[in-house]
Amino acid sequence: MRALWIDDKGISELDVAPDWERHSSIDWDAFGLTDTHDAWTDDVGLFRPDPIIATFSDGRKVALPILVLGRDGEACTDATMTLAELGAMVTLDQDPASR
Repeated sequence: MRALWIDDKGISELDVAPDWERHSSIDWDAFGLTDTHDAWTDDVGLFRPDPIIATFSDGRKVALPILVLGRDGEACTDATMTLAELGAMVTLDQDPASR
């Protein structure tokens, strides 16, 4: 399934298995990014040393990495937004507590 990935290198596109979460070592938490997309983030990422933070256009601050997938009810589906659309919604910052 088509996904968008945000990490310290930026935003990229990747393909994930439908049961991707079951095979991950990360404890994921999700939030609604748009009406049709969810963003999945490392639930304990903010507590890691030197986190890189993504700030979304709504002011939400989330630790990397972030996986963006489409949503159809309760099910994950292919992400349909472009890299540019996601890039317009997010900026990356080093640990905001150090400022």
